[in-house]
Amino acid sequence: MLEGNLALKVSNLGKTFRRQFHNHSLCALNNVSLEVPTGMVLGVMGPNCAGKSTLIHLCLGLLKPSTGSIQVFGLPLADIPRPSRISAILQTANIPAYLSPREVLFFLGSLAFVPEEILEARINHVLEKVKLQDRKNDPTGDFSRGMLQRLLIAQGMLVDPDLLFLDEPSESLDMDGIQMLLDWIHERKVAGKTSVLASHDLKLVERSSDQIALLQKGLLSEPKTLCKWTNNGIIELGEAIRRYPDPSQAKSPQ
Repeated sequence: MLEGNLALKVSNLGKTFRRQFHNHSLCALNNVSLEVPTGMVLGVMGPNCAGKSTLIHLCLGLLKPSTGSIQVFGLPLADIPRPSRISAILQTANIPAYLSPREVLFFLGSLAFVPEEILEARINHVLEKVKLQDRKNDPTGDFSRGMLQRLLIAQGMLVDPDLLFLDEPSESLDMDGIQMLLDWIHERKVAGKTSVLASHDLKLVERSSDQIALLQKGLLSEPKTLCKWTNNGIIELGEAIRRYPDPSQAKSPQ
């Protein structure tokens, strides 16, 4: 595939964490290669400690790879403006309890160079979409986990980058929140924007992703369509993944 058609190209990526007070190290990612075409929704699945968050943090430049390289829209990661072209909704994001949703979004919008004359309108728009408009001036310390997750999604909506990473975005969301998330991911796809979704939520991945890859023990399987994973729907995705738990040995179900 032409590199100009790729939103993300990861080549032989590896990450090893050296443990300062131990004589051993931890290999979080092992020689991962991946190509994500522009406009695709890629679902990345795997158990806890599989390396999903490490992969995302590397692609955002929050961690330095031990080996390999990352290109975004044909350019080295370091040359890509953030957060206008690449951003994320991170599972580990912390929001200061004394800030209101409006203050959080105003700060983020300013960092993303959203023009001040339209920023307030955009903040109101995304808060309406995530159903937090009536709480926009309340301190987030009073929010439930589901409300905080909606605010994280609102941050992604406000910037709406060309390449977005979502790390467990449905955590703590109710049914309406999950549908809102699905609708937004679909809207991004229609607009030609690219999303990489790391999640344990099988239904979310099934309903949103064009291709699905399995990450386990730092190894990434070749991305396949849902149809290939589930042998034309004969088996469920969860069962297909259980049958092939090791990405180094994964094949399309027969």
